Amino acid sequence: MEKDTVIIGGGLAGIMAAVTLTEQGSKVRILDKGRSVGGRMATRRIGEGKADHGAQFFTVRTDAFKHHVSRWEQNSWVRRWFGDDHPRYMAHDGMNRLVKELASGLEVSLETKVKAIEEGPSGFVIYGDTPGGPAEIQADRIIVTVPVPQSLQMTYPLVLNQEAEKQLKSLVYAPSYVLLVTLEGPSKVPDPGIVKSGLPASLDTVADNRQKGISDETIVSIYASGEWAEANVDLSKDEIITQLMDIGADYFDPAAVTGFQLKKWRYAEVKETHKGNGFIDAGLRHPLLFAGDAFITPEDPSSRSRVESAVLSGIAAGKHLTKG
Repeated sequence: MEKDTVIIGGGLAGIMAAVTLTEQGSKVRILDKGRSVGGRMATRRIGEGKADHGAQFFTVRTDAFKHHVSRWEQNSWVRRWFGDDHPRYMAHDGMNRLVKELASGLEVSLETKVKAIEEGPSGFVIYGDTPGGPAEIQADRIIVTVPVPQSLQMTYPLVLNQEAEKQLKSLVYAPSYVLLVTLEGPSKVPDPGIVKSGLPASLDTVADNRQKGISDETIVSIYASGEWAEANVDLSKDEIITQLMDIGADYFDPAAVTGFQLKKWRYAEVKETHKGNGFIDAGLRHPLLFAGDAFITPEDPSSRSRVESAVLSGIAAGKHLTKG
């Protein structure tokens, strides 16, 4: 009898886990609290424009990921943006579109917030809030791909394997703020539309979404560094906007600003990752795996969380369950 798998989190790791399981004939349902799949592959519509405000690009370091990216290129889902020796890839029409394309055909329940998980003799019961009200969702096995602090909240009071719990609690995240500034006319961001080096310590990235080719309007995404975000987490929204506008003013004319929005990522960057199988098994009676960009696979030469680590983790978790 085929087992029902529920994946919590509709970012890249969750979607790739679902794709991997579905290709093996498994029945999979994805739960996500947002209005769209994507997670930090996030694109926001603003007026007549669009702005990426999560991952701006991704790189390829492993043969396994290269295989997938080649297929995505053939499907015209992604293209090379910049970088000759080490290409940086972007998604057509915004990074979120790639995840939507990958999720096409999968069973996804959006605006579904998981509150708790209980384990019984025959599997799990997931308690959540949905647009239709409270719901109880049955699952034989679960993959949790949301940031680990949120994963631990929703799996409490399940008694996890002691070593698994220790490893999960060792993962450290940093927040980030992204200021989206809409302009009348061009920005001052140089070609090819992104700056990653030579920035003040308070900034991580500045990107022009019009130069990038995803927006009809000029919208500049200004990313605060993790260190700055942590140091200023107690500031009000207005204070953060004011400071980031001042810090990023070298890349736009303040007189050309027609609007701005602020996005806060509570768990933007994984400062301490887990190098292992690409997931952690909770060690319960029934399979419950933790996966995501924080979980680095053996073939990955990097120890940093990024788009590739999310993809490889989701695939690894999906393959592990297909063996069970």
